[in-house]
Amino acid sequence: MPVGTAGHSPQAHLWAYELDVPLDFHVVCFYNCGSLHDGKGEKFQETDPPRAIEAIQQIDRPCIAYKIMAAGRVEPRVAFERAFAGIKPGDVVNVGVYRGDNDDMVEENAQMVCEILGAPVEG
Repeated sequence: MPVGTAGHSPQAHLWAYELDVPLDFHVVCFYNCGSLHDGKGEKFQETDPPRAIEAIQQIDRPCIAYKIMAAGRVEPRVAFERAFAGIKPGDVVNVGVYRGDNDDMVEENAQMVCEILGAPVEG
C-alpha cells in the first residue's frame, strides 16, 4: 500500500525527506495556510509558493501540489502555469472547485490545463 504525507509547511516535508522516512509521495501545499502567519493577517501569502516549489524540487519522490489557487485568490491560469512550471515531471496538482461560482468551472479548468500543457483539447 502506498504511503504518503501531507502538510502545509514545506519544511515538514523536507524534514521527513531528510530523515529518509520511507514515503512513496508527498502532498505539498503551495500556501502555508494551516495557521495565520505571525498570528495575524492574511493566510495566503505570495512568499509561500516559491518555498513549496523549492521543497518539491528537492524531494525526489512524487509530489502532489495543492492549494495552488489560494482558495480562489489567484487566477486559475496564473496558478496552473506557476504550478506546472514548478513541479517535477511525474508530479501532479490537485485543485478544488466550487461550481456555485461557475457551473462550467471543471470543464474550463480542464481545457485551460490542456492548453498550458500543449495537450489536445477534447470537446
